[in-house]
Amino acid sequence: MTELLVLESVSVRRGTKLVLENHDFTLNSNEIVLMVGRNGSGKSTMIEAACGLLRLESGSVLAYGQLIKD
Repeated sequence: MTELLVLESVSVRRGTKLVLENHDFTLNSNEIVLMVGRNGSGKSTMIEAACGLLRLESGSVLAYGQLIKD
């Protein structure tokens, strides 16, 4: 299976609040993912961080094995 998207130890701060802390996530080819959670649990933050729209406090994001954000 090919790793399409990998978040490694990603931490993201929105204002003064640390929304994601040392978060890991891997999306492989042939997988379907459903993200569920309460308001404010970090779903949108994770997607925006993976797309490079938010500055990472720490960690890295790889797409198809290539570093796109650290």
